[in-house]
Amino acid sequence: MTRTTATKVLGSIAVLALLTVGCASTGGHRISSIGKAAFDDASWDDGMAVVSVFRGQFKRYGEWREAEVRDYVVREYLDPQDWTKRNGSDPDLVPVIKVNRMVQFPAGSYDYRLMSSLFFRRDDSRLVKGVGVCLNACGVVYQRWDRSSQRLVADSYWEHEGRTDSSWPAEVGSRFADELPFVAATLDSHRPVHVWSPLAYPRSIAPREEGEAARTAAATSAVDLASLTSLGIGDSCDDCVITPSSGPSADPMSPVELPQPLPPTSENGPLRIERDGNATRLISDDGTLRAEFRYDANGFLSGWTIPGEQEFHRTSVFRGPYWERTAPTDHALLEGR
Repeated sequence: MTRTTATKVLGSIAVLALLTVGCASTGGHRISSIGKAAFDDASWDDGMAVVSVFRGQFKRYGEWREAEVRDYVVREYLDPQDWTKRNGSDPDLVPVIKVNRMVQFPAGSYDYRLMSSLFFRRDDSRLVKGVGVCLNACGVVYQRWDRSSQRLVADSYWEHEGRTDSSWPAEVGSRFADELPFVAATLDSHRPVHVWSPLAYPRSIAPREEGEAARTAAATSAVDLASLTSLGIGDSCDDCVITPSSGPSADPMSPVELPQPLPPTSENGPLRIERDGNATRLISDDGTLRAEFRYDANGFLSGWTIPGEQEFHRTSVFRGPYWERTAPTDHALLEGR
């Protein structure tokens, strides 16, 4: 496939919470004591994390589903050779802000669980590594990208997808949808943003071909960005919903017809950025609102809307070493207590 400069409509099951100024190292604290949400702010340097909890709804298979989203955000240092965590402040290490986002919501007889792990450079807010995973009772989809290799590696349960390793060069002004809640408020409003499908997505966004020969070719080809689209994780998944071929009254154990997976398509172009007070909106060329991210006075995400797909508001936030808060009673921190 050939790479194009076409972009993806956004969506991302995503949220913002950012690390900031000093408090007791083992306590939970309200947002007013956390400081400013800025990647390069010195308040990150004490190593404490910020955990934010959001509650709201995802629309999936035509129904609104109650959901919870958590963000775990902290400063780290990565080795630029393999983009893994290192301790200390060796000058060769890359200072980053790590954003781990965890999502869970039910869909009838099984649940969805999604996670993205994003690493942003502190000096310029560029993504250096991103990993996304989607799990449900049907299967698992894993996707990884890093700035050094500029390749998208994916491993998908779904037929015609499987394992792929595709060229995915970084482009100025382009972002994976997962990134948007964390950077939208700081993007240049005079430049449109090109949005790629999220890494945490129910299907592989890598090239999708049939047959072993085609699959081998796809594994080394460039991604055709014109074939990708998403608005969040989408309201439906025709590829994975099984319905009896003879209608709703059919025996549930009777044979079923499985639709063949097809590459998603999109006619959407770059999104322009509009700001209204503490809200940042992403607007398509035809004036349609694609997403709105709402921030408090300190720059922390307080809620977001993806019309027809997601609606969330922040319910609690605390600051401290979440990796040490593992007692059963520490769950109260996620409830603002």
